[in-house]
Amino acid sequence: MTSSTETGQRRYDPLTGEHDPSGEYRVVQLRLSWGLLSIFIFAFSLPIRYWLHFLPWHPYQYWYRPGYMVLATLGLSTVGMIVAWLGLRAARRDPSGKEIGRGASRLGLFLNGTVFSILVLAVGFIVVYWRFFR
Repeated sequence: MTSSTETGQRRYDPLTGEHDPSGEYRVVQLRLSWGLLSIFIFAFSLPIRYWLHFLPWHPYQYWYRPGYMVLATLGLSTVGMIVAWLGLRAARRDPSGKEIGRGASRLGLFLNGTVFSILVLAVGFIVVYWRFFR
């Protein structure tokens, strides 16, 4: 039986972009998965209305529910931005000089930052309306 090096085939390592002589892929490290965790937090915060129904307690008045949804979404987007920032800080360069692990962190930071800024603007408009135009 001939090995892959005897037949001239080389195995490719997708993390570094180089051919791996050991023939196996490396394990995904935690520093590369911060960005994916941030994107998962963003995806988890989208259906927050339905996630709040799984809580053992429910607000007594109906008009409290939007406030809980806003607070939960603001909290999740803040956590998502912190996780994405950690992913940007933990990114590294491979031996060829290419950055590894920044793309997903940038996307997670953009998505969670967009949710955070839209919610802050909406809450600001509601407060201004209730304060001055009601």
